[in-house]
Amino acid sequence: MTDIVLMKVSNILVPHDEAVKCCTKCGAVKRLAEFAKSKKSRDGRQPQCKACDAQYQAAYRAKHKEDIRLYNQQYAASNKAAKSEYDRGHYKENQSEIRERSAAWAKANPEKVKAAWRRHYVGNKAKIVERAIAWNRANRLIASARIADWRRRHPEAYRVYRANRRARIKQAGGSFTLREIKALLTKQKGRCACCRKSIRKAFHADHIVALANGGENLICNIQLLCPRCNLEKSSKDPVSFMQSKGFLL
Repeated sequence: MTDIVLMKVSNILVPHDEAVKCCTKCGAVKRLAEFAKSKKSRDGRQPQCKACDAQYQAAYRAKHKEDIRLYNQQYAASNKAAKSEYDRGHYKENQSEIRERSAAWAKANPEKVKAAWRRHYVGNKAKIVERAIAWNRANRLIASARIADWRRRHPEAYRVYRANRRARIKQAGGSFTLREIKALLTKQKGRCACCRKSIRKAFHADHIVALANGGENLICNIQLLCPRCNLEKSSKDPVSFMQSKGFLL
């Protein structure tokens, strides 16, 4: 058995007959495998090592970020079929790695993920709604269970959804959000706007001027009442109702 003679190259030992090369950037002598392939070079390798080339590429991308983005957009628009085929092949070969990287990025950037989903929904609302309706029709039991579970876990959000839906049916303009309702609850110090009892456990979002009387479905036309006061008020005139409760208005 022949002994392999080793020589020291850049703090590593390599066989004396293994091809090495000097990087034109950092000046280090490295194995030929540490240089990217190139058809233009005589030895078939880049003059810079992979590490130096990676630093150069990173600096170039940071300096020309906008130019690269515009070029990629133009290329994708002009080569949709080729781009789609490449993306499918790349995803198939690197599926696990891409999923892990995407999950890590989404966890670190929740606000960007929400903004991206909002843009996607606004741009594809018709398709998304159509697909959701078709899925719900084909999976009624699963859909019903999911909706019931969501209502149980988010009672306040469901009340807001129901109020906005009722307003749309009555063709009343405007809408309000759960965040606005929570801010109003804080403004009212957690008490009914009529009887002043605590409503932190349960409340109704009442339209000050009822929708039936032409009121708008906006937060400026909303007050939080306890269930009893809201049922008593119904669609009555707000001034008349408060006077009937003993308020001097």
